[in-house]
Amino acid sequence: MCTALCLNSTHPYFGRTLDLYYSHSENVTVVSKSFPFSFRHGEKILSHPKIMGMAYVKDGYPLFYDAMNSEGLGIAALNFPHLACYFEKKQGHINLAPFEVIPYVLSVCKTVRDARTLFEKVNITNECFSPNLPNTPLHWMISDGENSLTIEQTKNGMKVFENSVGVMTNSPSFDWHLFHLQDYCHISPTGTFSHISELLPSFPYSLGLNGKGIPGDWSSSSRFVKCAHLKSVTPKIKDENESINCFFHILSQVSVPKGCAVAENGEFQMTRYTSCMNLKKGIYYYTTYHNQRITAVDMSSFKFTNENIISFPLREEQDIYYR
Repeated sequence: MCTALCLNSTHPYFGRTLDLYYSHSENVTVVSKSFPFSFRHGEKILSHPKIMGMAYVKDGYPLFYDAMNSEGLGIAALNFPHLACYFEKKQGHINLAPFEVIPYVLSVCKTVRDARTLFEKVNITNECFSPNLPNTPLHWMISDGENSLTIEQTKNGMKVFENSVGVMTNSPSFDWHLFHLQDYCHISPTGTFSHISELLPSFPYSLGLNGKGIPGDWSSSSRFVKCAHLKSVTPKIKDENESINCFFHILSQVSVPKGCAVAENGEFQMTRYTSCMNLKKGIYYYTTYHNQRITAVDMSSFKFTNENIISFPLREEQDIYYR
């Protein structure tokens, strides 16, 4: 249960919610240009753009949930249950394990166009990071602000979708979600009311009635529709703070409160964090379930010396302004 969003306003913004019943103690993590990324099938990248995002750092390796590079490209991995399919190594392909997709894309690509060309040759393999960290079924959204892609590998092979909506959730497949949007094309923030009959006049007793029918549950299909609608009616943004405020407000409408969704093991699914990346400035904004105050980490402010990777624990304690 996650939702990703791209919003091109004052600057290009890209981010997501992470909806899980558990936490790996993920941190905002910054990786230097000289961090050595070693990939399972031989390739080693020793020089790449600076990378920052949310990651679980295991054995010195950043397992990114979402991230951006200093070139202005962002990518997020979301759950894709029942449909994601990973294959054995294929000759003549760029073979990447699921956890390698984000660092590889951000190491070799600068734009969505680069990523589209790359994924014509990519095969995602069924290799996990370690025996105690099995693979999660994933698909990916990639954005540079101007354009977005959705990447899905199913039993039918690799699919690369142009994501003109700028939204992604979970299963079913992305093309299904696009088709499903047609059921809501009549909804708008304005409209007229017609009379059912002269004896029963209708009147708008409340603002917002034209939004009736927008789903309010936390299923992937409903979150897709609601997020796409909210993005489509967003007015022109004037400045950075207003853009960030708008981004978090949109994703707050698809966030999962504790108690509304229960996993099979009885644990509560909830929105662990919400991120918003300014892809142009390289600033990572986030809130957590327990702290709704926005925290910002600026990638350009870090000067690496001896270390190649720096992590910042999330600010989880609620920050209330008393006066």
